[in-house]
Amino acid sequence: MRRLPDWFLLAAPGVALFLLNLAIVWPLLSLGFPAEYSSIEGAFIGIATHLRHHFSLTGWFPYWYGGIPFPNTYPPLPHVLTAWWSWVSGHSVALSYHQVSAVVYSLIPPALSCLALSLRAPRWPAWMVGLFATLASPSAWLIHPIATEMGGWRHARRFQVLATFGEFPNLTSVLFCLIALSLLALSFRSRRPVWIVLASLACAATALSNWLGALVLALGALSLLLSQEDLFQPKRWALAMLIALLAYGAAAPWLPPSTIAAIRRNAPYVGGRFESTPLVYVSVLAGILLTLALLWALRVTGASRALRFAALWSYFLGGIVLMAAKRDLQLLPQAMRYHIAMELALALLIVIGGYWFLREAMSRPQLSRVFLGALLVVGAVQLPVTWEYVRSLVRPGDATQSIEAQTARWVEANLPGERVFLPGSVSQWADAFGTVTQFGGGFDNGIANPSNLGVRYQIYSSEGAGERDGEIAVTWLKAYGVRAVQVSLPDSPEHFHDFRNPGKFDGLLDLIWEHRAMRMYRVPARHPGLAFVVPENATPRVRPRDGLDTGEARRYVAALEDPAMPAAQFEWQGAGEAAITAALDAGQVVSVQASYHPGWEAWADGRALRVEEDGLGQIVLRPGSGRHAIRLAFTGGTESDLTRSASALSLAVFLVILTPPLRKRALAQGEAYLARLRAKRRLG
Repeated sequence: MRRLPDWFLLAAPGVALFLLNLAIVWPLLSLGFPAEYSSIEGAFIGIATHLRHHFSLTGWFPYWYGGIPFPNTYPPLPHVLTAWWSWVSGHSVALSYHQVSAVVYSLIPPALSCLALSLRAPRWPAWMVGLFATLASPSAWLIHPIATEMGGWRHARRFQVLATFGEFPNLTSVLFCLIALSLLALSFRSRRPVWIVLASLACAATALSNWLGALVLALGALSLLLSQEDLFQPKRWALAMLIALLAYGAAAPWLPPSTIAAIRRNAPYVGGRFESTPLVYVSVLAGILLTLALLWALRVTGASRALRFAALWSYFLGGIVLMAAKRDLQLLPQAMRYHIAMELALALLIVIGGYWFLREAMSRPQLSRVFLGALLVVGAVQLPVTWEYVRSLVRPGDATQSIEAQTARWVEANLPGERVFLPGSVSQWADAFGTVTQFGGGFDNGIANPSNLGVRYQIYSSEGAGERDGEIAVTWLKAYGVRAVQVSLPDSPEHFHDFRNPGKFDGLLDLIWEHRAMRMYRVPARHPGLAFVVPENATPRVRPRDGLDTGEARRYVAALEDPAMPAAQFEWQGAGEAAITAALDAGQVVSVQASYHPGWEAWADGRALRVEEDGLGQIVLRPGSGRHAIRLAFTGGTESDLTRSASALSLAVFLVILTPPLRKRALAQGEAYLARLRAKRRLG
């Protein structure tokens, strides 16, 4: 009988794993809009819809948070994939989103198995890792609230977070992380140029999918380095650093330093409060000491490289998640979101560890085969449970009947281009149904204006406002150019009901639309647009301490409403460019109610203007007295030039690495340079 080729034996289990997972999540392939709107996936569909019609990954995005650079909307790769598939297939963006997410979901288990193979785990245990990850949810075994939330420890947590919470970008980053780690393992072993380039690109794709994935990848790369036989080999660590630098260089235009800084600033306040307390530092120090102990134990027991990696990666991710779940100690912002990656690391540890223990530590090869067979039998028993659970979560709905769609379409028809303040799920889904400009948005981590989070929290929560609740909220709305605000009453179909005091605007603002226990109020302004002429001494100078600190804002709003001030005309001429016409007297400035960013540039009558930031995080222009035609444009500034240059440099290095003559010449020049340095040191 003819032997099957090696490539078939290697690929067939992976294809089977992919098809099994695709069959499990098959209902996603025909899902457009869901029956419920509690998920953040509406924001992702909105970003992909924008890309489908206006493909630009580096400009200004005026629709969220008073405006943000497009990279701040979210790491772009998952939304690019959705928009691309919608364009290729002709399907709606919502349907394309669910189809792409189904494929990504289905690729994760075979990618995990490929990682095990790249670590030289035995073939059948490696493929069994993928099956285990398909059907088991270790986080539900370890964390009781997760099991309760799913309705049972046998349910599929990875699918639940995709379908219920919209964790498509997180899963996309996990997929690319697994691919990147496989390529890193190959690069460390063979150092072939093609593996180095592909590993760099996969690392870049991980970071461009989700910011959580970048840390998961960093911990995985550290685990790889520490799991080597000669773990302190300088060349390997230098290669890892080179790959990291090339990866960031390639991704830099879409993940610039200002975006990273915004995420670092906002993340501690999103999804709970994170603080770097002394206990956190002590816990990290203890974790480092335990890492050394774990390294020693793995060496003493003779654990395989795959098992060493699995143990270290599980330890790093498990420490982050379990300290948050069991001790309420956040070692990182949003620590619980790392539990999906933790599940995959534990799948490696359980299967590879169990097989190694029986085969190597106990010297019982027969028992190791029984172990794999038992996993297969348990998987067959578990499959119907996972199958039914997935189908219970995928429920299509009629989007036209949702309050989210009805609100978005009403705003688009009645308040075109005007900034609105929307509650909860309506805010998350608004841009999936139309083009809506909001003071909120779908990715709080990316907010450019540092005051936005606190102001929105104050308006929603009414905390400490007392009888001044409505007055404080209206002051903030006017100060930030909001022209309408919607509240959800307790019996409304909106999911989150964020407003603690939904009646705060009664008697203060005019009601302009009421529908299904949702009320829309008009916020008055002296004239349309986002540019106002105000006295220079009325511009806010100091950033508010919190949402109750309205002193600067009140003075500014009084100037906005002063009928003696000249009117200014403001018109967007594209997403990141505006034309302003205004006549100013001495001592007056132009205040633009758009978020400040160093990437803004301005010109008045052809001469460059300095773009400044006021105390509320918005733009101030000082063209001087007289009538001026002002052009305001978001170019990205010096940062954009530097990140594009870094990307071009990375691509040039990739070309050199992949082209043998160029690579040899570069290596020769590098060796000559090092020789000259050594000679200078000897002479010195």
